[in-house]
Amino acid sequence: MVSQTDQQLVTEFLEGNNHAFRLLTERYQQKVFTICIGFTHDKDEANDVSQETFIEVFRSLPKFRGQSSFSTWLYRIAVTKSMKFVQRDRFKKFKLSLDSLADTIGYEQSDTGNLADDRINRQETKKMLKKALSSLPKKQRIAFVLNKYKELTNTEISEIMTLPVATVDTLIHRARKNMKHYIIKYGGNYGM
Repeated sequence: MVSQTDQQLVTEFLEGNNHAFRLLTERYQQKVFTICIGFTHDKDEANDVSQETFIEVFRSLPKFRGQSSFSTWLYRIAVTKSMKFVQRDRFKKFKLSLDSLADTIGYEQSDTGNLADDRINRQETKKMLKKALSSLPKKQRIAFVLNKYKELTNTEISEIMTLPVATVDTLIHRARKNMKHYIIKYGGNYGM
């Protein structure tokens, strides 16, 4: 059986076939979850935001004009819902994966051999990285998270954010630079 396109499923849903919406949800559930966890960094919270995203999609699908692909439209909703979640919680629960973020900005953990010291250093570094990320302007933070955690191409990010690709390139570059600068300025001896 040939898989139906997103547009075919959207059309069927608008004609009253709720099974078509379930197929769309199954098709994009993991991708939406990945976006949401990139912002919330908590499985349960990402599940909640994912559900909110699909509820919004269900309600708004009749207004979908098809000016972009369904997936781009869906990802925009997921980013918006995720950002609202982060704003609501004032970054209290905005947790980063220390190792992957450290790799991105060029930070390398020293190998002191002392587990207690390493644990303290990792906690301090994680706090600093969270502060650095939260200090970024909104657009830089969105572009960085979509690039780092969703692993979207800059072209895909430009469609989601409705910005030129060159602007997305600049946002990601500046996000990395600003985070590194923040850590150097406020982080003391964080290995930079």
